[in-house]
Amino acid sequence: MPNGENAGFGDASTALWSPDESTVILTNTFLPSEGSSASELPKSKRPWVVAVDVASRKITPIKETPIRKEDALIELTSLEWQMPNRKLALRYVDERTGIPVESELFEKENAAWKTIAEPGTIQAAAKTSTARKFSVAIHESLNEPPVLIATDAATGESKKIWDPNPNFAANPARRSHDL
Repeated sequence: MPNGENAGFGDASTALWSPDESTVILTNTFLPSEGSSASELPKSKRPWVVAVDVASRKITPIKETPIRKEDALIELTSLEWQMPNRKLALRYVDERTGIPVESELFEKENAAWKTIAEPGTIQAAAKTSTARKFSVAIHESLNEPPVLIATDAATGESKKIWDPNPNFAANPARRSHDL
């Protein structure tokens, strides 16, 4: 999925694994416009915060990047899990002053993510956060097609989170023939 930074959206580009590592939350990313899941997703020209189920590769939108206004230059800076209830906190800052503004809290209910209307619980729950820092990069070489890899900053452990060409790796004879 393309990143919003390349289109001028300033929100943080972050990946955050769920505590059970079954889902990865991606920020500042565009929704797919083609493919099997595209018909189920909202149409948008702005990036989103999304949840990607690792096993099924199903993309679930959480929140669209708001339209920027002159009087409100709010930017998403980070996200974290609020434990033990597995709520997702999105943290924002006023871009002009650098001062944090009110965060948003989301929880998954059935198959959708919904906003929780009690922002005060975010600050109280922050002490029990288990936020982990990850970097996301494209890994490729002359002999390996590109894949999206997430690396845990604390442990150095990496996991493949998306292969845009899963059939390509399954047919090495075709690769050498095409050269």
